[in-house]
Amino acid sequence: MFRTLSRLHRQPLIRGATIRHISNNDYGPKLDALIDKKKHKEAVDFVARIPEQDQTHYYPIRLIRRLSTLPDVVQEKFLLKHWRTLTFLPTLPTNSRVLFNVLQQMSSIKSVALAKDIDNCFATELDHKMEKYCFVTFIKFVYEHGGGAKNFKNYRLLDYTKISHFFPNSRLMNFYFQDGYVDRAEVINKICLQQVSEEVEQDALYGVHYRSLMYGYTKNNKKEMAVSVFESYCKNESVYCFVQPQLLFYGASDAMNAIETPLKEHVEVYQNLMNIFNKSNIHPGPHMISVVKSLFDDYVKLGNLEMAKTVLYEFYRSCEQRPNNFGEDLYSFFIQEFYAHNMEQRGWSCVQHFMKRSDKSMALRNNTMTTLLNYYFSNDRVRIVDTLMELFNEFARNLPINIVNIAIKGYFKTGHVDKAVNLFKSTCEKAPKYKTYPDLETMTIMLDGYGSVGLTRYMNIIFDNIQKGKALSQNIVEIALRWLLLHEDAQSCSDFWRLLHDDYQTPKTVNMCIHYFFNERQVDVAMKSYEFLKSLNMEPDGATNLIMNTGLAKNGFTKEASKYRIK
Repeated sequence: MFRTLSRLHRQPLIRGATIRHISNNDYGPKLDALIDKKKHKEAVDFVARIPEQDQTHYYPIRLIRRLSTLPDVVQEKFLLKHWRTLTFLPTLPTNSRVLFNVLQQMSSIKSVALAKDIDNCFATELDHKMEKYCFVTFIKFVYEHGGGAKNFKNYRLLDYTKISHFFPNSRLMNFYFQDGYVDRAEVINKICLQQVSEEVEQDALYGVHYRSLMYGYTKNNKKEMAVSVFESYCKNESVYCFVQPQLLFYGASDAMNAIETPLKEHVEVYQNLMNIFNKSNIHPGPHMISVVKSLFDDYVKLGNLEMAKTVLYEFYRSCEQRPNNFGEDLYSFFIQEFYAHNMEQRGWSCVQHFMKRSDKSMALRNNTMTTLLNYYFSNDRVRIVDTLMELFNEFARNLPINIVNIAIKGYFKTGHVDKAVNLFKSTCEKAPKYKTYPDLETMTIMLDGYGSVGLTRYMNIIFDNIQKGKALSQNIVEIALRWLLLHEDAQSCSDFWRLLHDDYQTPKTVNMCIHYFFNERQVDVAMKSYEFLKSLNMEPDGATNLIMNTGLAKNGFTKEASKYRIK
């Protein structure tokens, strides 16, 4: 982690992404004035003369970036003449940030002449060493604008025996692979493997390197070498502990897509790699799921559903043998895929595997619980649903309300009314403790399934909690009020309103009452509700005025309606 933080901290400075300068003497405006007057030589001299105590990378980089407004020919001429002065200022401890900006400018104007001059400088003056990210930018430029990998030999700086960093050499190897120079790429790979132990940031860089190897061998039709690389990766614990395995799959896949490999051959390579992976001790990690899904989908496209299911199951068996690596993401993936493809027996074995875990802190994901409940309810297997609900409650005592809703609805549909009502009752009772309150969908399901008359006594659970001073969410209070407005008389609503604490007597709940009474043509009661709102020292809001205006107008009181202006 510390390596990663260090890398993230340093890279923007190297790349010149964010540069700030704080000084009592700000030379920026003077520098800009010289550039605006096109006095470029004077601007360079001005930067070079800035006192050591005030000199930073900010000024030479500012000058270089301001050049982007000039024609390419002018930029090239300027940089050829002055890049060394700006890069090697004696008052700056390092030149990498300035040089990186020079290289970026070189790339934007595609100056091969400048690339040659930089190559000559760093190849002959041994005191000057190029920082690795600058090196990578230089290599990329030569490849894209200097004639490809075949012309690397024309640049003395790109003699791979002279590059002291792993990362630039790895990029050099990648470009040789892309242009088909496998022998040269292999030589560089050997140098890279010697250098990797010296790299502080080997974790991130090594992953890219392995992906490049898989890409290079596969693209150049040396699939047996790609398999050999994967086998060595699987055996080298010091490597795969920080290199995600899917990177190697993606490297091979990218190469096969680049050379338009037929799907059947693509699948064969992937399957070969999967077989090696399944026999290894590598942590699968969440990203391997995408590799398995890709292979599964490819088999389906080839019309071989049985093989697709075998791929899924073999990966599951491989992960099952490494229980410590079996995380929430893998359980969810396997359960959903098994049930989605009618592999119930294997899906249930995965559920049982989950139930036997010693780690009770892990819970199944929402979409996985939904998949299981929907599957067994649709097949009218309520006993298994009961087992699942016990399991869900064991691992997550405060079940998400949407899962409770699915269960209540399923119990009603399968004719198990008592179970639906008991689940609703227990949810209401546990709501204040676990903060999982029934919502409008819960009430709707209960009304549809059980009827408003039978539900009344269960609504009393909510009212009792309010009377006892227990905290309920504003949401549940509004739902209860809406239910009363729809299914009881006005007196019941008034009684309920009196039970509410001040916290729940809000303009929103009053507005609900007013709106209901207007719809029921009980104008007097609606007006009293409005006066009640004012008596609570609550100022009517825009919504209240809108309800009053439209409600009175609909009931024929147009003159009174005009008094409530909609702001």
